[in-house]
Amino acid sequence: WRGPTFKFTAMVLSCMSLLLMWSQLTIKAQFLSPLAIMYQSTRTSDDSTQVAMILPLAYLCACAFFSMFRLRLFDYYFMDSKRRTGEVSLLFNGTYLLRIFAAIGANFTVLVGAESTAFQRVMGAMDVVPFFGSAFNTYLPILISIFCLCTFFNVYGRILHFMGIEQFTYWSTNDVDKLQEGKAHVEAYSSSIRESRDDSADRFL
Repeated sequence: WRGPTFKFTAMVLSCMSLLLMWSQLTIKAQFLSPLAIMYQSTRTSDDSTQVAMILPLAYLCACAFFSMFRLRLFDYYFMDSKRRTGEVSLLFNGTYLLRIFAAIGANFTVLVGAESTAFQRVMGAMDVVPFFGSAFNTYLPILISIFCLCTFFNVYGRILHFMGIEQFTYWSTNDVDKLQEGKAHVEAYSSSIRESRDDSADRFL
């Protein structure tokens, strides 16, 4: 049952990714944006609006946070899944997560065409900053399609590999190269232990 479940989940997440990309590309043409249309159609009730918007917003946050949790900066910053994360990494991760929250909220309100929300009242008007608070803040999310294509075709990994950098990567828990490297270390350590035992036995005899 795991195979079909994983395939179905992958299809659903792929559809969600395409939905978000489509909405980002049509951020200035909201009559073509699926999320904006969904938001406008559910504005009659606060409950229906929250139910309709919670899933795409949660998926957007999950994509951003998942990348933060999987990112590794040499041996200085990385999140260990076995509760061995250092305090520096925890503070680094928490700081950047807090910075991402506001950016995601601002982007999502523009994405769906929301106005006069509690978030906007707290954050204030962004168009008071010339250029960066108006056109730049609106059109920059359209470039997300370029980053998505680079991620899909592993352009970052290819560039880093070409530069000889292997640590600044998003790694997989079942990475074949790392598994082989780990096995080699274990075998080398086991061989050294066996050799030391044989030497000790020879001396004793």
